Amino acid sequence: MSINSNGATLGEIELIGLGRVNDSLTIMEIIILSKNDVSIAVGTYTDTMSNVIMNANYNSYVAGSANIMEANSFGVNLSDHLVLTITSISASSVAGTFSGDFFRYGNYTSPLHITNGSFNAKIR
Repeated sequence: MSINSNGATLGEIELIGLGRVNDSLTIMEIIILSKNDVSIAVGTYTDTMSNVIMNANYNSYVAGSANIMEANSFGVNLSDHLVLTITSISASSVAGTFSGDFFRYGNYTSPLHITNGSFNAKIR
C-alpha cells in the first residue's frame, strides 16, 4: 500500500487479527478495496457504497459487499450493513472502528451483531 503526502492511500487495506476467546482461536479480517481510483483516507465507508468493495470475516461469519450479493440471491435484504470508519491513517499505521451484522454463509436468520469494533494496526 502506498501513502501519498496527504495521508490518503490508493488501493487496498487488509486488516488481519488473530486472538483467543475461551481457549478457541479467533480470526478477524477486514478488507476495503477502492474502485475507480478513489483514495482510501480518513472517513466512513459502508458496504453499500459504489466506489469501494468491503468484506469482513469473523471466524465463520461474514459481512460486506459479497454478503449483500449472496443474501440478495436468497431474496433477503440486509439491514445492518458493514460500516468501517478510518479515524487515522499514515505511512506507518491505520486506526478506526467497524460495526455491522455478520452472517454464516447461506444463513441470514441469525446474525452476529458486532458493534463498537476497533482496530489500530501497523502498515507493512
